[in-house]
Amino acid sequence: MANIEVKLRRGTTSQHAGFTGAVGEVTVDTDKDTVVVHDGSTAGGHELRRKDDTIAGSEIDNNTITATQIANNTITATQISDTDTTFNIDSSGRVGIGRVATAGRLEIDGDLLVVDTTDNNPVAKFSGTAGATIQLEDSSTTGTNNQKFNLSSVDGAFALGSINDNDTERAVLLHLYPKATSGGVAQLPSISTADLNAAQTGFTAGAGMIAYVTDGDSGSACLAVHDGSSFKRVALGATISAT
Repeated sequence: MANIEVKLRRGTTSQHAGFTGAVGEVTVDTDKDTVVVHDGSTAGGHELRRKDDTIAGSEIDNNTITATQIANNTITATQISDTDTTFNIDSSGRVGIGRVATAGRLEIDGDLLVVDTTDNNPVAKFSGTAGATIQLEDSSTTGTNNQKFNLSSVDGAFALGSINDNDTERAVLLHLYPKATSGGVAQLPSISTADLNAAQTGFTAGAGMIAYVTDGDSGSACLAVHDGSSFKRVALGATISAT
């Protein structure tokens, strides 16, 4: 390097705090080994962040992020918030879009559109150490009839189940078991005649409904099909045979 030495006005962090530099003036903070740019009116100036600096939790505050900034990739660290109703990250690392996250890790208040313009497969993938679950909920209902359902991959099968308010399983409504490349099996849950005929919570019996009834054929198991007025039994025949 050429034998030329250039020095800027410099001082400690404390000295900078009480110093207001001229517009465009650059000084050096000797405690932090960084540069400070001044605007002629702000005491302490504007410290430039070093490449090896760590962003502190206190720097995540309550400002908002605009759609333009998202599009232009100009979001700053000070615009990530735990109370902002546009975009937020709380102290637990939960992300909210449209409102502060209240459950899970990501909450979106509004519609979610997933578009794959390059035809990759799959577009969305859900997995877990014990299968994957997608929960669907109708928030307009409450109590035990809250219309919460799980779509799950459990023990090699696809399951549709209803869920209690505390997210425990209320009932498995349908199991689908794949059979290699030659089709699969659908399994209906068992229900008694008394339970099927009793007043049901969550649905009103209607034409086309099918159930597997444990005692509907004079005490024996059978299928039941609703014909628009009542459930009618379909007696189980002999064991299947190709001959």
